[in-house]
Amino acid sequence: MQNLSLRRLATAVIGSVAVATPALTVGASPAAAVPPPSKYKVAVTRTISDNVDFSRRVASCTGSEGTTCSITREKSVSTTIQVDGGVTADYVAASIGFSRTKESSTSVTCTSPALKNGQTWSAFAIGTRKYYTISVLKNGSWVQVGGIKTAWEPHNYPSIWCGFY
Repeated sequence: MQNLSLRRLATAVIGSVAVATPALTVGASPAAAVPPPSKYKVAVTRTISDNVDFSRRVASCTGSEGTTCSITREKSVSTTIQVDGGVTADYVAASIGFSRTKESSTSVTCTSPALKNGQTWSAFAIGTRKYYTISVLKNGSWVQVGGIKTAWEPHNYPSIWCGFY
């Protein structure tokens, strides 16, 4: 049997096809060419598709007994992402399928039923909420950082919820 080097053997078998991977030398490991895994892991634990975000009040009105109030307003809302353990919001967004820079203009028009004294009629943005955990690779083991985190992304279409709140 002829004694061929790995490079010559690869050329003889492949012919003129260009190979994108570097040639291996005897004793080299293919894993050496693979980049190391990320030191962060994000795991989604729950998704709510049509989530009213009560921290994103678009508008509100308060009236006296028996009156109604109308809300007409336009407001931009954007994605929010909680982070921990050194991971970036961009990394979390990519891991959970959100756009870090997404912004949606929500147009509100809604009228309340008859109010009682001091009641507040409010409008809130609707979007998708995801709950997730963040783990960090430490000494070869995954360690969860903090508790469950949350992210919220507005819908592509103007979407609001109106009610007493």
